[in-house]
Parts: sequence; structure tokens; C-alpha cells
Amino acid sequence: MKFNNMKEVVEYLDTINDTEDLRYDDCKMHGFINEDSYKRILAEVLKLKEKPKRVVDIGSNLNQFGYLFVNEGIDYIGIDLWNACRYMKPVETEHIKFIGARYEDISEFFKDDVIISNLCVGYLVDEKDVKAKHFINGKDL
Repeated sequence: MKFNNMKEVVEYLDTINDTEDLRYDDCKMHGFINEDSYKRILAEVLKLKEKPKRVVDIGSNLNQFGYLFVNEGIDYIGIDLWNACRYMKPVETEHIKFIGARYEDISEFFKDDVIISNLCVGYLVDEKDVKAKHFINGKDL
């Protein structure tokens, strides 16, 4: 499965989630509202001296932004513990994975990866707790 833009991602999410659920509607809008921020994060990832094989996104919502990275040949792992994720299905493909967990509980597994975040780090996760080869915080871009 390949997505070319956020519209295609949302159309897919609509097929696997309850479109009448207001929590889902909120998650879906998050994709459109923050897409430009994730494009800036991707641009920073692509500036790294060595292109990473994968990125790990703290606060990935429903993995709406994974397609941006996968289309550049970078696998994407989304981590989110937001309660709505228990009721909704995120995007998952061969190259886009989702982990429903607290980052702090699994951070050791990803300490050698490129960690990205748009809103969660600095809000729900303390930046000093992020363990990574590289960390790109979208709120700083």
C-alpha cells in the first residue's frame, strides 16, 4: 500500500475507522493541520549526513505522516499512547508501524534511531528523556 498525499491517507483511515466517532474526526483533522510541520521535519531528516533507515515518531497520532518518510525510502515507527488510539486503527503497512505505548517505557529500543516529534516532546514527554542518535523536534522548526 502506497500513499501519495494526506487525502489518500485519510481516505484509507476512513475505511478502517468509525467516521461517526468525534474522537476519530479530531485525529483526522490533526493530519491536515500538522502536515506542513511534518514536511519541515522530513526536510531536516533528509539534511542529516547519513540518511536513516527509519524514524521513530513520538506522538504519531494515527501514523498519518508515515507516508512522507516512506516515500523517501525511510521506514516509520509511530509511538502514541493517546487514549483514542485504543478505539481507532492507525495506518500500518510493511514500512509504517505503530506502537501503543509510553515512549519512556520503550525508549531504550530506539536510542540508536532518529527520533522525531511535532508536539508531544516538550508537552507530554520531557525533551531530556529523549534518547536518540538524532532528535528533531518540529516545534523548534
